[in-house]
Amino acid sequence: VPYQELGGKTLVMSVYDYDRFSKHDIIGEVKLPMNTVDLGQPIEEWRDLDSAEKEE
Repeated sequence: VPYQELGGKTLVMSVYDYDRFSKHDIIGEVKLPMNTVDLGQPIEEWRDLDSAEKEE
């Protein structure tokens, strides 16, 4: 993604429960609007997981 287009994007980090024998289940996700991030500085973010839509 070009740097000029980052301001309108949102980074979505999803956390899954790994299951070797069946489908992996999504536990939650964090959405980080890229226009709130200063990419010129190191980033350290701590956030609670939000409920995620169930994937079929």
